[in-house]
Amino acid sequence: MVPLDHKDILFLAHQRHELYMKLLDCSTRQLSLMADREGNDFPSLFEREAKEWNQITKEIEYIQEQMNLIDPEQSSASDSLLDLMQAIERQVEAIYHSLSESAADTGADLRSVKNQRKVMNAYYRLDQNDQVPLYFDHKK
Repeated sequence: MVPLDHKDILFLAHQRHELYMKLLDCSTRQLSLMADREGNDFPSLFEREAKEWNQITKEIEYIQEQMNLIDPEQSSASDSLLDLMQAIERQVEAIYHSLSESAADTGADLRSVKNQRKVMNAYYRLDQNDQVPLYFDHKK
């Protein structure tokens, strides 16, 4: 293994910073998707963004491991990187909050449909079939 010098650490730090910028962009797109989640294509778009998120985080982890192997003291995050991480964290919290609200709304909608179905069955007897099953006893 070739020993890496200071320029290599700076290069890895720059790559790590660029990846965190991509992560911020990805979280921004996810947040905008959550604001406009009415379309039928929302699940596929959000899934695509989630896959991109996972890929970027894997790349960040790999670079961080490389930096830790070279020089653990210089692999710590700079102030600008910490600010970037905090911005990402705020967006992830907003996405989580929006997903929680969406799940609660969906649950309420399902309960409403269930109640409406009960009312329709109670008043209009839609749950009853006109067919009467006939059973033949072959033993007799």
